[in-house]
Amino acid sequence: TNISVSCWSRHDVAAAADDGLLGTSGNGSWNNGFGLFYANASTIEFWVKQYNVASNYVSTTVTATNWNHFYGTYDGSILALYVNGQLKNIKTNSSVVTDSSWWFLMGRMADPSAGHPYDFNGKLDEVRLENVGRSSNWVWACWFNQASNSSFATYDAVTAGALSTSGTLFMFH
Repeated sequence: TNISVSCWSRHDVAAAADDGLLGTSGNGSWNNGFGLFYANASTIEFWVKQYNVASNYVSTTVTATNWNHFYGTYDGSILALYVNGQLKNIKTNSSVVTDSSWWFLMGRMADPSAGHPYDFNGKLDEVRLENVGRSSNWVWACWFNQASNSSFATYDAVTAGALSTSGTLFMFH
């Protein structure tokens, strides 16, 4: 099973244990699915299958009240967590991600009717859910394109006569 999840995140207040950024789990025990959450006030964790089994998660420390770009990726054998385009933790893992019958949630990680909503108190942006394990170059490009667009992509000024057409072909020079 291949999966990648990513988002920009900033807590409005200090993070609390089990603050869920995004993911899916059919119940409050998080034993099926995947997700990104805060294990404590300064530790972000990406997990697959079961969050509390050491081989099924990668984590790193962050300043939760700063804007951070988180990217968790799993390609069926490698579980990796990136923060702001940089690889922070990686491990081999051969777990099969259990198909959760629960919704993909943003800003929460479980069914609130179970008594454990694990709400996130902050802002999320640019949330992505993908069915592919992404490479480090892809992750870095996603972060850099969004974090510093003027450095990543530059454009020359448009000048008079710069556009010529022939049929449906447009040529820019």
